[in-house]
Amino acid sequence: MTGQDIIRLVPEEVCDIGSWTKYASRVFRHFQLYLFLASVVLLAGCAHHADDSAFEVTLVNVKPAPGGGVGESALDCEIRLQNGSPESMSVEGGRHRIYLNGIYVGQGLNNQTVEVPRLGTTTQHVTVYLSTFRMAGSLFKIYEEHRAEYRLESTIYARVNGHSRSISATRSGNVDSHALAPPSAPDRLP
Repeated sequence: MTGQDIIRLVPEEVCDIGSWTKYASRVFRHFQLYLFLASVVLLAGCAHHADDSAFEVTLVNVKPAPGGGVGESALDCEIRLQNGSPESMSVEGGRHRIYLNGIYVGQGLNNQTVEVPRLGTTTQHVTVYLSTFRMAGSLFKIYEEHRAEYRLESTIYARVNGHSRSISATRSGNVDSHALAPPSAPDRLP
């Protein structure tokens, strides 16, 4: 394509200098308008998100649960959901990765919807299945000490003011594992 071909593609009214500046000015104004509208849309989308740090999860209790199979045990983990924001939140489910004494135990899932009031708390139960073969030595240490350090990494799926969002929260602490103690051996028969 030659220079003459390009000139033929440009409308004639644009070819003189006065018309060219008007054309460029009009294009620039449209660009500014589109840029302004795009920034308004982006700011509106971010304007009303609650602070994720106002939402916390805590592992409250761990106890044996029914279920599991050969080489697998089930734990019932009670998790407290704390909403520190001034808006109520509908939690539609969550994924909780649980570590005890630095060892990954398993993942608990919950798909039940629960309302967490503004500046309030509620609890949820999740079942975590763990490999007793892989965890045997660690579980024995937890049984002996009756306390376990935990780390809880959660992703909460919530609805706030009609908008879906996911909240990531991590918490560490200690949990009383006395309920996990193995049953005592039966007395011997005479």
